[in-house]
Amino acid sequence: MIIDVHCHYTLSATRRSDLERFSFEPLHDLPAAGDPTPPSAYDSCVSPRVLRRGTWRLARRLLKLPRPGAALDCALAERYARHLLAPGPIDRYVLLAFDAVHSDDGELVPLPRPGDQFGSDIYTSNTFIRELCRQHPQRFLFGASVHPYRSDAVECVEEVFAAGACLLKWLPVHHNIDVRDARSIGVLRCCARLGSAGAGALCGRVHAHHAATSLSGIGAAAGDAA
Repeated sequence: MIIDVHCHYTLSATRRSDLERFSFEPLHDLPAAGDPTPPSAYDSCVSPRVLRRGTWRLARRLLKLPRPGAALDCALAERYARHLLAPGPIDRYVLLAFDAVHSDDGELVPLPRPGDQFGSDIYTSNTFIRELCRQHPQRFLFGASVHPYRSDAVECVEEVFAAGACLLKWLPVHHNIDVRDARSIGVLRCCARLGSAGAGALCGRVHAHHAATSLSGIGAAAGDAA
């Protein structure tokens, strides 16, 4: 069996109020125009900083994509489905959630706007990824993402693994994670403990990260670059 353990699923500005949510992922209200936007106002989004870049505008023009929002997200979902559900050499995909950037003090950082130096350029909730995996359980595996600086990070990790997550995704250079921090080590120890019961863990480094997964008794080792 061939399992792709590194499959991001990101949309531009999707909110799903109809989903069963993880306890640590309430869907926040959209702010007033001009106010900072928390990533958690969406289930999957791209930051204003990215959407203002010339490369994004060029890609939109070349690919004839609609503006960010419902039309673009519908088109992206159709493309994901054509690629990920089509027959091919890959048997299963681990769809990855991507938690928001948190400050050193554990505070959620708003989506960065042009000129900002800090914040999440992409965000995809665990709630959203779990739902996609429930829709296609023979094709998709749930790759969770929990920032270790959350005050309840260990409890969050236990919750996502109890819901079927097979690994935990970090990208320290993007997420503002120091893997030497006691909070990071505590989460990794939790992953190791849960891994002994059949779950897997993805462990991050500053410049690269590797996955070691155990999925329903299937051992797989793979490297991935973000």
